[in-house]
Amino acid sequence: MSLLNFDRLRIAAIAFILFTCALFAGSYQAFAETPAEMERENSERDALLQPAPDDDAALEKPKSDGDEVESAEAAASDADAESAKASRGFLWRLQSKTTTVYLLGSIHVADKSLYPLSDAILSAFEESEVLALEIDMDDVRPAAMRKLVAEHGVYKDGRTLKQVLPADLHADLAAEFKKLGMDFRLVQAMKPWLIQMTVSQLRLQKFGYEQQYGIDFYFHKAAKSESNKTIEGLETAEGQLRMLADRPEAEQIEFLRRTLYEGEDAQYMRPMLRAWREGDEEYIETKVLSDLRDDPKLRGAYKAIFTDRNIEMAKRVRTYLAGERVCFVVVGAGHLIGPDGMIALLASKDYTIERL
Repeated sequence: MSLLNFDRLRIAAIAFILFTCALFAGSYQAFAETPAEMERENSERDALLQPAPDDDAALEKPKSDGDEVESAEAAASDADAESAKASRGFLWRLQSKTTTVYLLGSIHVADKSLYPLSDAILSAFEESEVLALEIDMDDVRPAAMRKLVAEHGVYKDGRTLKQVLPADLHADLAAEFKKLGMDFRLVQAMKPWLIQMTVSQLRLQKFGYEQQYGIDFYFHKAAKSESNKTIEGLETAEGQLRMLADRPEAEQIEFLRRTLYEGEDAQYMRPMLRAWREGDEEYIETKVLSDLRDDPKLRGAYKAIFTDRNIEMAKRVRTYLAGERVCFVVVGAGHLIGPDGMIALLASKDYTIERL
């Protein structure tokens, strides 16, 4: 599995706003937080979080009274989409002496073929009082994010991509932007991590993979419609952005290279979606996580993106287990499995863990 697929698992929760930021990252001015601007950015955020009207039916939860659910095969964009059996996903139940916490591994960017979800997933969500996501999308402020991107995603010392990237990579990147219908001249001051994000997002959109079909988005929308559910973020969008921006430049270039040369084949997401529907842990471990963990050039990235964040998010889950509220925690599937995953970190005699 390519790094681009892995990349989707970890950063797509904020990709929708970063792509918007990328188009404006050449603006170096500060973004003032006047009341009018705050109102405007709230409207912008809400618009970004609102699915297209035609897509609402595809994301509805299955009806228990026998009403028909739109077939995933009919909804999928390619001929090999599976039939509309419910997706198993990656769901664990953790029980302490005081409460229950459900952990669901998400795929952040997808298409309609992930739906419907299994009764086990939907029942766990309905039982829960708290929805905890990697980030609470209601806390994302477009103006603040644009400012951060301008500060951390753009060279301020006069350097350009032509000076930073190897000549062959720069030339191939220019050709890729032309194919994607973007003016490469407008992004010459961007740092490699931001260019990589932009290419990734454009390709995802080109083949019909959207954040609005991601598992995080689905449950965020569902929780917003229920007044008895609290939504919390385990991290912040700003923290995730800084994590990407703080990687060494050589590592950023390696990520960009791998993303670019992955190719445009629409097949690259299909195995990932298949693995999520079937709850295939082995596929995620061997084809996604090990690709990064075993690469000497990117082991530092693995530690920053997975190991360190898994430890911190597991700490938050322990606080939920020590409380009394039933919680439904949704994080990228890659954060849950493997020897460094949250499930392994949470193993304890103080509570039981069961894969559902």
